[in-house]
Amino acid sequence: MTELTTPRLTLRNFTDGDAARFRDIVTHPEVGRMLVIYPPDFSLDDARQHLADNRYNGGLKFRLAIIAQDQVIGSIGCGAGDEPSIFYFLHPDVHGQGFASEIVPAFCAMIFARFPINAIKAGVFNDNPRSGRVLLKAGFVATEQGRWKSAARSDEAEMTFYRLARP
Repeated sequence: MTELTTPRLTLRNFTDGDAARFRDIVTHPEVGRMLVIYPPDFSLDDARQHLADNRYNGGLKFRLAIIAQDQVIGSIGCGAGDEPSIFYFLHPDVHGQGFASEIVPAFCAMIFARFPINAIKAGVFNDNPRSGRVLLKAGFVATEQGRWKSAARSDEAEMTFYRLARP
């Protein structure tokens, strides 16, 4: 995949050297509980395997590194299907700087340009309102409420699901 760049950020495939940073971010208590699949004991080996299994290979279902000033600050990716879900996170040290609002629309535009899909979906735990605002700002519409489980939470939590139709 060719890199995607925005004024302050670059998206690229993860490298083997990124696995420790990826693991550190997804197991950070402020981040992990907002994600679905990463438990607090997600190991470095788990991270290496996950990144290897989710490299961009020309099709949907991949995860990319978000880079700012030559450092991995987070990740964004998408699932497969006619209306794939996107998922993204940033290290708490860079929250509030507008990085998610910068990268989410650029990533969605890239997905629509590369793949013949009808829409992109996303889900956000309701106790993460900033992420919901990022999606709304990017043109997503809230479609339904539900309960979902995170591997880093002891119980299910309320979640809002969003959809962005092909422009």
